[in-house]
Amino acid sequence: TVTEQVTGIDIVKAQIHILDGFAIGTPESGVPAQKDIRLNGHALQCRITTEDPEHNFIPDYGRITAYRGATGFGIR
Repeated sequence: TVTEQVTGIDIVKAQIHILDGFAIGTPESGVPAQKDIRLNGHALQCRITTEDPEHNFIPDYGRITAYRGATGFGIR
């Protein structure tokens, strides 16, 4: 996820450890105290969704017929 890319924290692993009773800010939780979290760069996550405006904007489906992804240094 974008959070993991920027912070280096494994969110799923941390959630499991916290569920097991480990406190945020302890090495066992995998999540440092808020003051110790360092951000490294920027990340952007996008999602393509469709809705049907003729049916109260319920989720819809379809085929993507064209896509041009971002390119350049550091883009993956």
